[in-house]
Amino acid sequence: MIVDDGPEVRQVIRAIFEARTDYEICGEASNGAEAIERALALKPDLLLLDVAMPLLNGVEVASVLGGSMLRCHRALHHVQRVARVIAGCRRRS
Repeated sequence: MIVDDGPEVRQVIRAIFEARTDYEICGEASNGAEAIERALALKPDLLLLDVAMPLLNGVEVASVLGGSMLRCHRALHHVQRVARVIAGCRRRS
């Protein structure tokens, strides 16, 4: 599940994951409150959270979801790739 208040960022992340990984994007959210609601309903295996979002930031969302969603996946190389692409997109805008 992708959580970011920027629709273009969510679109880039979705495109990267759909093109280069075995992960299926099960949902999106644009703020922290929406992220909690959808994550509890969808129970994603991986939750990509923007740190700076309206209503609740990514750290607060992770804290709220904590034990109810605590699972770890070894997707670090994909997350790092996404972070580099997002950083490039934000520099251009």
